[in-house]
Amino acid sequence: MCGNAVRGVLHEALGRPPRGAPVGYLEVEDAPDDEVLRLVRTVNEALFLLYARRLATTGVRCDGRRISLGVRPLPTGRDPEVEVKAVTLHALTLPARRGRQRLVLTLDL
Repeated sequence: MCGNAVRGVLHEALGRPPRGAPVGYLEVEDAPDDEVLRLVRTVNEALFLLYARRLATTGVRCDGRRISLGVRPLPTGRDPEVEVKAVTLHALTLPARRGRQRLVLTLDL
């Protein structure tokens, strides 16, 4: 779910999904124990890397509580189309049985 959330938000920021294989991985520091808070922290970290360090997240590794973002530099001359200031969780629906999870994030532009 973290990977889909990151891809969706970066798609919004860049105008298209980020592409390419990661050139390195950066661990999300101080990830909360709560799964929902960890998801929001991960998405906000991917946005920070995009705007502050010009690194696009093209992969996400989740290993229990540890999360690493696979990043690659933005191509020269490529800038985000929209500045997303923050992400908050609006709704999360977890199915009782096997099924699709639904996640709704609110983007502050």
